[in-house]
Amino acid sequence: LSADHDRLAATLNALHELTVADLTAAGSDPVDLADLVELAGREQARHPRLRLEVVVPAEPVLVRGDREALRLVIDNLLTNVERHARPSGDTAVRISLATDAQWCLLSVADDGIGFPEVEAERLLDRFARGETSAPVSGLGLAIVAEQCRRHCGEFTFVRSELGGAKVQLRLPA
Repeated sequence: LSADHDRLAATLNALHELTVADLTAAGSDPVDLADLVELAGREQARHPRLRLEVVVPAEPVLVRGDREALRLVIDNLLTNVERHARPSGDTAVRISLATDAQWCLLSVADDGIGFPEVEAERLLDRFARGETSAPVSGLGLAIVAEQCRRHCGEFTFVRSELGGAKVQLRLPA
């Protein structure tokens, strides 16, 4: 009963986040994406089944947007990887950030169980869950895709060079 309660509370919270995203515009404050990625690396205890590797430039990587929304994106990506980690729970994850004059590329790649290629586009829909899905709401990637759209970015979900899944967000610098 407790586990079902926690799952229901998480689903309601995710629905609230999607509703807020639907009703508001993204903030326009400068946000250091490198700082948010490094923060996720320092909070590895929140994702004990993952071995995190963080790769960011030494200088700040600034985007315009909502700091809390972008932090939520990174946390949702890591939570998604953890929910679909190998049964052994020892899944490597690389969070990387690259930039050029116009774009920032945030990537989260893992060596987990991956996903069937035919499901890639559908997994971005609200309540979509893959065949290998844990018992969750199916809102995590939908929230990430919505936040990416709100921040005038592009979102891709592909096979990782590590063997599992790779999510890439391309945001205007």
